[in-house]
Amino acid sequence: MRTLTYFPQSLIKEELDRFLAKGFFRGRDMMYHCPVAITDDGVFTVIRTRLPLEQHSFRKSQRKLINKCSKAFRYEFGKASISPEKEALFTTYKTTFKGNLPGKLANNLKGSFKHPYFDTYELLVYDGEQLIAASFFDIGEESMASIIGIYHPDYAAFSLGIFTMYIEVMHAQELGLKYYYAGYILPGNNRFQYKERVGELECIDASGQWSPLKYLDRNNLLVDGIEQKLQEAEALLKAANISFTRYQYPLFDMAYYDTGPVQLFKNVLFLLINEPNEYNEFLLLEYHHKAQTFILSNAYFYKEKTKELTGDLSEMYTNPINWLYLIEMVEVISSNDNPQHLVNTLVSILAFSNE
Repeated sequence: MRTLTYFPQSLIKEELDRFLAKGFFRGRDMMYHCPVAITDDGVFTVIRTRLPLEQHSFRKSQRKLINKCSKAFRYEFGKASISPEKEALFTTYKTTFKGNLPGKLANNLKGSFKHPYFDTYELLVYDGEQLIAASFFDIGEESMASIIGIYHPDYAAFSLGIFTMYIEVMHAQELGLKYYYAGYILPGNNRFQYKERVGELECIDASGQWSPLKYLDRNNLLVDGIEQKLQEAEALLKAANISFTRYQYPLFDMAYYDTGPVQLFKNVLFLLINEPNEYNEFLLLEYHHKAQTFILSNAYFYKEKTKELTGDLSEMYTNPINWLYLIEMVEVISSNDNPQHLVNTLVSILAFSNE
């Protein structure tokens, strides 16, 4: 479940193509590969997508939107740049965006400007002289990758976000490119569902192979398997009258950084058994999907150290189902593929502690 990151010192077009083909995205000044996404709405399996361009043609409904917006507005391509006008549009766009878009537009496109590792271009849409939409994309040797699209909320009825993607696809075809990487979708979350309107997308599976998105089994994804197993454990805990709280853990990938001898928790979901004591220690139950086993552990969480390393995450994650402190794994108490075994162990531990 590890998030992979690569900070390039240089990046030629062929290298960008290879990263994209392996399921990496571009974020700021890095290429990254993440299997899950955590939002205030839940934990979701990340599905990377792309559109093969050679045989792609727009459907009637798509052409209708392209014609509608092209007649109402003008658009132009250019090398990506930052201006007060674009920053103002980004700020306005964020007021209605449901998700995390921290910082300024320049920060989100850091790799294009401060360290120009990426060949980034922009598509600007105007209503008269007013900038009403903008999108940014990288170009490789045979690929185009959508990075970010923004629009003025007053023009939401024109579907400018999908319109700019259509125009990017048209531009990619004119350039003779092979693939258009639309970004990722999150099955079970409608936030990025609009990307599926681009065309007959492909997705990459767990083995790294691309296949038509329409064949994806959306009921048998990584996060679904973890949640189903935790539900089994929750039912047994309730039957044993053991109190617990399920949490999401946005800091799961911090465990893969150099933290010295400290072993940090690296799962996206866990069950907190009872409440932490005065020393911030608690019992934690998780399901490890690769080992296919349940694990019961003693754990400890840091408050001040978390803020030193990550800053205040409370504005980014407002839902209390998110655990926003770094968790150190102190000791594995028990592991077993049968959750009843761990519940029996918990019954013994809690009975002993209450004597």
